[in-house]
Amino acid sequence: MGLVVVTFQIPLTEDREIGRGTRHPPFRWKALQDALYERFGGWTEIGKWPGTWRSSGSHKAIRDTSRAFQVDVPEERLEEVRALLRRASRTFVQRAIRVIIKGEAEYLEGGPDDPPL
Repeated sequence: MGLVVVTFQIPLTEDREIGRGTRHPPFRWKALQDALYERFGGWTEIGKWPGTWRSSGSHKAIRDTSRAFQVDVPEERLEEVRALLRRASRTFVQRAIRVIIKGEAEYLEGGPDDPPL
């Protein structure tokens, strides 16, 4: 099996509806980058992406900027990267993290049993 490019984005600030809406401290980004490096051998930051989406809670337009990353993942380890990103959603105080795998968008939500990174 080959490698699959996984692209995901994390807003620069906490989700205002479940967190404080503050910018993420550097230790959160380091925890993410270290986890990607340890498990998959590296990562690439592909820039900052501005965006808008409808809040599932208030149904208002939410505008923010996200940091976008790519990581090459062996196809047989896609569930492992999904689990890592569910944990990252807890670390970054997000309802979900948007990820693109094989051209398909997914929203990965951390649950109460998912520890932060």
